[in-house]
Amino acid sequence: MLGVTQEQIAQFASKLLMVAGGFAGGYLLAMLAGIGYDKMLARKDSPAFLHRWSRRIGGVLGALLVAFLVFRGGGFGNGNGPGSGGDTANTGTQIGTGGTGQFPNNTTPPTTKPSDTPVTLKQLEVTILAGEDVEKNSEKFYRLNNTPANVDRGAVLATVTDLQRSTNSTVVVVYKFGRDAGTKTIGYTDLETDLKQLKVQFLSEDEFKALARKAP
Repeated sequence: MLGVTQEQIAQFASKLLMVAGGFAGGYLLAMLAGIGYDKMLARKDSPAFLHRWSRRIGGVLGALLVAFLVFRGGGFGNGNGPGSGGDTANTGTQIGTGGTGQFPNNTTPPTTKPSDTPVTLKQLEVTILAGEDVEKNSEKFYRLNNTPANVDRGAVLATVTDLQRSTNSTVVVVYKFGRDAGTKTIGYTDLETDLKQLKVQFLSEDEFKALARKAP
């Protein structure tokens, strides 16, 4: 009724637990600091009320720090940020309205209002690489639209989000495999996970062709 899903409630509850943990952590650190001060510096016991207030203040500061991090999006991320990528997508056919989502690393695609009007579908072709096709000691497991240069996952995600911001079309990532790649290689599994968070369809060439045939 309020437009709040169970998942959103669970995420909010999880953040509250993190804040409570921040309070407990700050409380404990302040207590240890007070004990250390008495034993190592002052060489005597400080007044009990100072210990009580220092523990409370430490707990509050810990809770505020954790609250700032979890409610402002700082920290607790996955560490994979988008890299650089250009607008190398192809324009395909038309299909019904697609959804948008949020990417955990501060990359948020623009929201669009659902409508009954078909929208243009943007096809981004990605070749997934493995084995000798990947540069040594790199994570450049991809090529965009059959370009010769390998790119990493960040570049692919940056290209997807740039397309979402610059067009009203629904973006679909269409993949194919290089010589040693497959559905169990890291290039496929990691990209599939990130695109699910972005709510972007990740289709094989055959799946995309079948989808295009059903389009109006």
